[in-house]
Amino acid sequence: MKKLYLSQIKDGSPIPMDLYNCNGAVLIKKGTEMTDILRRKLLRNNIDYFITDIAIFEPDINKLYDVDDILLREVEELQKVYKVSFDEFSNQMESLKKNHTLDKGTLDDISNNLIQCITEHKQVYIGIQGIRRKDFYTYIHSIDVAIFAIIMGESLGLSKRNLKKLALSALLHDVGKIEIDDEILSKPTSLTEDEMNKMKMHTIYGYEIIKDKLGYFEEIAMVALEHHEKVDGSGYPKAAEKKNIHFFSQIVAICDIYDAITADRVYRKGVLPHRGVEYLMSVTNSHIDHELTRKFIGNIAVYPLGTQVGLNNGEEGIVIHLHKGFPLRPVVRIKGSNIKRDLMKELTLFVKEVIEN
Repeated sequence: MKKLYLSQIKDGSPIPMDLYNCNGAVLIKKGTEMTDILRRKLLRNNIDYFITDIAIFEPDINKLYDVDDILLREVEELQKVYKVSFDEFSNQMESLKKNHTLDKGTLDDISNNLIQCITEHKQVYIGIQGIRRKDFYTYIHSIDVAIFAIIMGESLGLSKRNLKKLALSALLHDVGKIEIDDEILSKPTSLTEDEMNKMKMHTIYGYEIIKDKLGYFEEIAMVALEHHEKVDGSGYPKAAEKKNIHFFSQIVAICDIYDAITADRVYRKGVLPHRGVEYLMSVTNSHIDHELTRKFIGNIAVYPLGTQVGLNNGEEGIVIHLHKGFPLRPVVRIKGSNIKRDLMKELTLFVKEVIEN
């Protein structure tokens, strides 16, 4: 993340790049002239800096082995749909925040486009998740959580109607944050108790916005309310136990946690996918459902394409292929050779460690 402070921009000079707010939405477009009126307006809204670069969906293809035109076309299609979805979603959220209006048809289109794209390119998306630059902003996070939820819902055999509801509920799970001060949302250090209590209110705000203002189904609103509940009853806002937490909420909770800890933040780097999986396993049966967590892990890449790994026989290499449904048994090309170890066939071998750069 790069910042540009308001004090660095002179009156009368054109702004050299798009400038974003802490949610990831474009605040001022490239080429806009800075004026005294604009400066005072920004300061009145407590905006004294902008974010100048956001990684929307930028996989590092150079980390992949044996890239072909088919893979490149699939990645380009994913990038296109992701970027359009992000732009449309951020525009809708900013409209809701400023004008209290939102086009439900646009949200439906975003959900439908994501479902279609992920259904067609699911394995490629799973494979490249670990090699994309990934910043944590509310709107990017919402798109990512929706994608993970779609993958989960499809693997669970949900009907088209319920998959659409799940996608919408995941997309809107953090909508209540539009009522939270940006200073709290973008704070680079730990929140105070008072700030945390204010942050927790986003679940209630989200439920009210979805149910009362947008008029969506109850189960979509419930996800906004319940995605921070824990199956042992230690979550918020209701301290509900598993039997009283909606099925969609339990799915989105897993996707939410995983995406949050694997994304880069202002104050820390995101953890690698295998560390994210380790964390999920450590909180199963306390925070999240065990069986749903197993299903989630079975549908992501624990060792994404391009990951450098060490095997139990002492060899080191790079992950070049993933087997659907077997995230711990990739194909590894051994360093400095053309030898390929298929861990689905060589059953005495396993990944002993991930070599972090």
